[in-house]
Amino acid sequence: MVLIKAAFCLCSPALLIWGAAAQTASPSGPPARPPMESAWSPKRTPPRAYEAPNRSWWKLADILAVHKGQKSWIHPIVRNHNLEADWHQMAAGQRTEPLMYADNATALIIWGGQLRVSIKGQEPFVAVKGGRSISPIGYPSRWRVWGMNRRCG
Repeated sequence: MVLIKAAFCLCSPALLIWGAAAQTASPSGPPARPPMESAWSPKRTPPRAYEAPNRSWWKLADILAVHKGQKSWIHPIVRNHNLEADWHQMAAGQRTEPLMYADNATALIIWGGQLRVSIKGQEPFVAVKGGRSISPIGYPSRWRVWGMNRRCG
């Protein structure tokens, strides 16, 4: 048994060098790309109409006009079997309950004011107008409104 181990220990460096030489003997450069393929995708004729609240284009000014005078509101933007999206306005000091989606990240875009963002396992930070925040998949997060102009979406 000792002879077999000794023979393996003595031969293994030679096997490694031989294997490395075999790998470097391949031609240099990336492999050639396969030719481009065309594919067809079925589309409805005529296209299906959007079902409320879904629309092809939302204007922030229109949504603000609908909720004029309200300090806090939620306006649904997208509802389908894959996605749920809302625009929120929260009053000063208002905070959300912890929120987590097990199969999707949570994204925020700050349209005005400041928002304190708390994500589990991270130091809280303040997102400001023009900023965005993305909470990773599977991490609960919570938001609290700070600042003067308190719009976020």
